Amino acid sequence: MTDWYFENFMRDFEEETSTVDGDNERGEVIAKESQDFILNLLDLRASTLRSKFRKSALYQKGSVVSGTWRSGERRIYVNSTLYDDTPGTAFLLLKNFLVNRNRDDLNTSANIIKACVSAAGYYRDITFVRGTAGVCALGAVVSKYQGNTQMIEQYLTRFKENEVKEYRRDGILHGRAGHLWACLFLNKHLGDGVIPSSYTIKTEWISE
Repeated sequence: MTDWYFENFMRDFEEETSTVDGDNERGEVIAKESQDFILNLLDLRASTLRSKFRKSALYQKGSVVSGTWRSGERRIYVNSTLYDDTPGTAFLLLKNFLVNRNRDDLNTSANIIKACVSAAGYYRDITFVRGTAGVCALGAVVSKYQGNTQMIEQYLTRFKENEVKEYRRDGILHGRAGHLWACLFLNKHLGDGVIPSSYTIKTEWISE
């Protein structure tokens, strides 16, 4: 059994330096030495690897936004959700803003949410990823980072219109656990107490 092993192709550990030019040159040399993409990535210095991941993430974000919002035909469906529609793009832009602090991403996210809320029909689902409650929660958080207190109140008011007590399911996609997710999302970004514990306790499911 001791003869069974996998040969280690990785290079010995090298202390990372702060020379960006040196990292780029080393990355180019590695790419020519081997055709194995995974080994190339693992063998790169941390700074070079971070740069590659960052460029790839920004490209993917741009592709999603172009395909769902900046295209010639913007499709905003009735009762769009974060799970499978345009509000998911707004959520992606918010996450990107929290990393890069790009105000353009934040403003685009706000525009998407405003359009989706305006298109919301009679259906009111309470969950974060599959309901209008999630879109309203996302709108309140985006408005907070924009400094728009008026829109925060509007989104929170609409969020609380959802009747949690009418739901008997406890699932995260279509039940009360999904609504708790939305409440925690709001409290995380807007501050504890924005959605008080009494609001969730009144659903009579936490103590069950």
